[in-house]
Amino acid sequence: MVSVVYLLLALVLSLLIIPQAMRIAPILGMLDRPDPRKVHAVPVARVGGIGIVVGAVIALLFAVTVDDLVFSYILGAIVLFVFGMADDRFELGHYTKFIGQFVAVGLVVFVGDLYVTRLPLIDQALPEVIAIPFTIIAMVGVINAFNHADGLDGLAGGEALLSLLAGAAIAYWSGDLVAFQIALVAIGGLIGFLRYNNHPARVFMGDAGSQYLGFTVAFLAVELTQVADSALSAALPLLLIGLPVIDILTVFYLRISGGMHWFKASRNHFHHRLLDLGFVHAESVVVIYSVQFLFALSAVVLRYHMDTVILGVYFSILVVIFGALIAAERRHWRVHQRSYEAVGSSDKGGHPFAAMRQLPTLFLLILVPAYFFYESAVLPSVDESWLGVIAILSGLLLLGCAVFADGRATLLSRVGAYCGVLLMTYGDFLQSDALSKLEIAYFAVIAVTVVAAVQLSAQEQFRTNPLDYLIGMVLIGLLMFQEDFALSPGTTGLVMKSVVLLYAVEFLINRGRSQAQMIRTSLGIALGWVALRSFLG
Repeated sequence: MVSVVYLLLALVLSLLIIPQAMRIAPILGMLDRPDPRKVHAVPVARVGGIGIVVGAVIALLFAVTVDDLVFSYILGAIVLFVFGMADDRFELGHYTKFIGQFVAVGLVVFVGDLYVTRLPLIDQALPEVIAIPFTIIAMVGVINAFNHADGLDGLAGGEALLSLLAGAAIAYWSGDLVAFQIALVAIGGLIGFLRYNNHPARVFMGDAGSQYLGFTVAFLAVELTQVADSALSAALPLLLIGLPVIDILTVFYLRISGGMHWFKASRNHFHHRLLDLGFVHAESVVVIYSVQFLFALSAVVLRYHMDTVILGVYFSILVVIFGALIAAERRHWRVHQRSYEAVGSSDKGGHPFAAMRQLPTLFLLILVPAYFFYESAVLPSVDESWLGVIAILSGLLLLGCAVFADGRATLLSRVGAYCGVLLMTYGDFLQSDALSKLEIAYFAVIAVTVVAAVQLSAQEQFRTNPLDYLIGMVLIGLLMFQEDFALSPGTTGLVMKSVVLLYAVEFLINRGRSQAQMIRTSLGIALGWVALRSFLG
């Protein structure tokens, strides 16, 4: 639990730093301007890496004791950060960036004494004369793989997040506290960045962020398989790193076979090819998230299996994915998807099914307040007076939305609602550390109703996006491995219920003024009742 505090510290620092960096990005000249190869149409600040790296490094200094390995990692991250910032500002050439990458990796290898000694299918340890150069080249390759994967909003960040989560899980089970903390703080900084990088992105991570993430994933892959647990398969890094490496190798092959320079920018990355098949931006990102999730999940499940099994799984996934892609390209297959505008307008003009679109929203306006009122009646029995304090503060924030008529009202409404939801679910967790079948069924109905309401809604204020799918993948992983993490059913239930309710409340706040007022009022009444009974005993 203490380790999560450092993740939260990195997350908060990232959330606080990035908006300030975005304000000064034009002054610093750190804007990514559109060109024919890129998919964004307006200039976007390339300063997200500042929040990711600064947040993660500061949190890490509090989390672990700095020995030679940690020192070399932090110094390497700083070197990559400086070179990345310079590239984001001055557009350094590839060979100049290689200098920073080789210096950063060299620090880990020579100062941290971390390098590959085991390779898949080879029983004998590698001699240093081979192991050290191989490690340097391999880690630099991974850095560039994640750097080149940063082509769509949320893409490189989501891929790295899945790799880091898998790495954190394996580090936790292997008892490697240093690797676990390094993964956690990187996850925290990255989550803070993804808040601003979801499509349409308000900020890009730039080379400062993508190189750091690639460096961290490569570091974890080597540390876990070569030092932390020798029982882990030597082929495991392939699954941990996942799609970015094979993507960059494929791009190099296509460039060379097409008579192009290795490092000449082109539109033959995996995400470019999905876009050319007609997938929209968000769909392309979700497809790639799904592939990377499959790799990360396989890494966790197969971590102790034979090298041949892991290699077989890895290349089988690649054959299926790229085989389907090549077949679609050769047959000129295109995705045909009905637009949101068509969906929103199809039931207008008195269509007999138009009213059906309102039913899921009406169900939510019954189910969600009912839970709030029920919990407000039973929470005080846990005799936690601080629940009453939080209830009062959350209620005041909800009340504040009636005072302001501008954007501050929406902000106050959300903060108050989110705090209120978390109070209710946490108080429920304090009451019982087990989920009843009735609770599971109740929240399953809410979850299905939210999905139906979102899909049937003609409004654009609340649409599912790649980040939602990413959260869903993480929750699936949590459910699958809750026993491995020694999580009680109540803890898992706390997370699930919180996520479902937060999505439901967010949808209702965006749905319309009357719906927003109803959910705020019901939650405010419930919070007031919690506060009153908490202090009266």
